[in-house]
Amino acid sequence: MFELTKSDVISSLKNINDAKFNFNLLTLNSIKNFELDNDRLNLEISINGSDTEEAKSLVENQLKKDFSNLKTINITVVSKSSSISTHKDPKKDAINAWSEKHHSCSKR
Repeated sequence: MFELTKSDVISSLKNINDAKFNFNLLTLNSIKNFELDNDRLNLEISINGSDTEEAKSLVENQLKKDFSNLKTINITVVSKSSSISTHKDPKKDAINAWSEKHHSCSKR
């Protein structure tokens, strides 16, 4: 039986040299789903970048090259959201307001 770990997959993908995607930034947390059943791999990976189809092709080709004994590779690539969080923290907002008020009072 073929043994393959998430770490093996990450190490393999870090060998991809592509200007659009920096696969060197991948961590174990980038792999959202990892299922190995004999010679079949199901993988869901999260990357920076919006061209998930191109990334999927790069990932699939690299894994086929490094792990030729895999007969089936099913890959899902999702793009990490790069939007800025609008999360509000009432406690921090109150502290900042208090700090600004008292800082401006000390300038008088």
